[in-house]
Amino acid sequence: MTSQECNTSVHVDMALPYRIALVCIYSLVLIIGTAGLGLMIHIVNSNMRSVIIIAMLNLSLAHLFFLVTVPFRIYYYSIDYWGLGEPLCKFTSAMIHMHMYLVFVFYVVILIIRLLGFHSKKDRYEFYSSLLFSRKLHAFGASVAVWVLVSMVVWPVLYIKYGKMHTDNTTGHSNNTTGHSNNHTRCFRFGKGLCQKKVQVLNYILSSVTVIAASVLFALQCHVVFILVRKYGRDCTSHQEFWAQLKSLCIAMVLLVCFVPYQAFRIHYLRNLHLEDLNEVFLSFTALSCGDMLTFLGRRHCNLCDRIRTA
Repeated sequence: MTSQECNTSVHVDMALPYRIALVCIYSLVLIIGTAGLGLMIHIVNSNMRSVIIIAMLNLSLAHLFFLVTVPFRIYYYSIDYWGLGEPLCKFTSAMIHMHMYLVFVFYVVILIIRLLGFHSKKDRYEFYSSLLFSRKLHAFGASVAVWVLVSMVVWPVLYIKYGKMHTDNTTGHSNNTTGHSNNHTRCFRFGKGLCQKKVQVLNYILSSVTVIAASVLFALQCHVVFILVRKYGRDCTSHQEFWAQLKSLCIAMVLLVCFVPYQAFRIHYLRNLHLEDLNEVFLSFTALSCGDMLTFLGRRHCNLCDRIRTA
């Protein structure tokens, strides 16, 4: 990224094809995300026996907070106009990043728990049977700590700092009435904040860690499923352990497909801020992770297929 890109205002008009793509993606996110939350409620009502359920509850809560902001994104990209004020713009814009990293953390927790459960050579429920109350209590306490940290520390700092350079730049040029008005009718244009060296370094670190962690966890989960297929052969679908690890593989796949493309592209984008529109499209793909709960339909679907074949 050159100093000229930082000193030049990032363009504010998004091309129509990008806007259409974003409206379609976020509409899909809203539909599958809502369906996923409904499924999560059903799962929680039928099974509260493992620590993973608590992690899934946290995951659903992160999805819920983000889904509340999705209609605002659809509204903006549909009419290419923001008339809801800058505070709501900053909140909506920052929320997708907050959602992405919270979901990443919960995915990693779920996958690590499942991998540890597998390598302990015990069934998933046996793995948690000892000190179950203590484990669930610790998980609940950790969840409360995470949300307190996010709401009391991370979110206020992020909200204050997010887009600060963009705001300062707008204020500094307030004598240009047309430009000032135009800036306040546009949203999700905080790319100039990436001109700060410390912000760049932080983004490089976060992107690299996400790509590496997602790739490693996906490879490990593939290895686990391969071991189970070799162990049980054609009867693998009748074993609960196989289905638990297959669901984990689906989560690892969501992590890989939804997050890695954006984080990999972001490393390139940090040096090419003129690609802001394309960056927004890649960013929107991370929101598709809201449909992760639909992966838990797998076993029922396969059982239904087996009944149909038998009939």
